[in-house]
Amino acid sequence: MTGMMHRNGTSSRTQVECLPAPLESCGLYFGFDRRRVIDGIDLRLEVGKLIGVIGPNGAGKSTLVRLLSGILRPELGQIRIDGRDLGTWGQAELARNLAVVPQDPELPDGFTAWELVMMGRTPHAGLF
Repeated sequence: MTGMMHRNGTSSRTQVECLPAPLESCGLYFGFDRRRVIDGIDLRLEVGKLIGVIGPNGAGKSTLVRLLSGILRPELGQIRIDGRDLGTWGQAELARNLAVVPQDPELPDGFTAWELVMMGRTPHAGLF
């Protein structure tokens, strides 16, 4: 299934087997201080597809992006890139395959869009 689906009516913590996709999550759970923010998210992003994550403030949109990019670790569930568990990727290898531009990037004044894009190319330059 393409897109995002919330497990309706249940918060059981069972592992779900995934079929390989460029980026996917299965049975993703995460919370802050006993507050469940991500509750059983299954996500499958396909090549060439554009998706949007919408919801009210505090709904978990940014948390989901942080989980999918490896900044946060899920309490339960799997995140895979090209069928491979996110936790097995090294930092340099992950940086060459995944990029996230935050909604409000903190950059010094005067950076152009081109310079921002070129910063994302750093992992491909072989400097690290």
